[in-house]
Amino acid sequence: YNTTEDFVEYYNGNEWRSTREINMAASGGTETTATISGVLYKIHTFTSSATLTVTSGGEIEFLIISGGGGGGCGTAGGGGAGGYRTNVSGQSSGGGSSAEGSLTLGVGSHTITIGAGGAGAITNSTDATNGGVSSIGSGSTQASGGGAGGEGNPNNTRRAGQPGGSGGGAWEYSGDSGGAGS
Repeated sequence: YNTTEDFVEYYNGNEWRSTREINMAASGGTETTATISGVLYKIHTFTSSATLTVTSGGEIEFLIISGGGGGGCGTAGGGGAGGYRTNVSGQSSGGGSSAEGSLTLGVGSHTITIGAGGAGAITNSTDATNGGVSSIGSGSTQASGGGAGGEGNPNNTRRAGQPGGSGGGAWEYSGDSGGAGS
């Protein structure tokens, strides 16, 4: 019994832990730990798509950032930033909305998808592409990739900035607008 903290603890082989904690256990990505306001967090950072293997399920906090959109060529618009979502209490999620609700992961393998940045236009007759979507699990918790930048070309055809996590910019000489953010 920890008389300072006023609860029962157990030793897990590395440290003393509270028996009142609901612990989730998982492996995958680059794993680090941090103690914030007296709470020990295990952080899984993914910079490429991989698997999070959960051996003891529970609630997680998440931060998802998707790939940015590719920029147009020449005087075309820039690509939009990748989408952003989080459920960390006190933080804003995408579009300035409040933090999202809880997310519980059960025992098993969960695919973590990391969206790549969109391809930029190489010439003024090609289109840039949107950034890739990043997600946790089956994709219900995901952030949209950034919108591709607008493009114009010598054949007088054009494409507006595309919608995405943050919309792509408009082509300089067109009346088209930039893409909408999501």
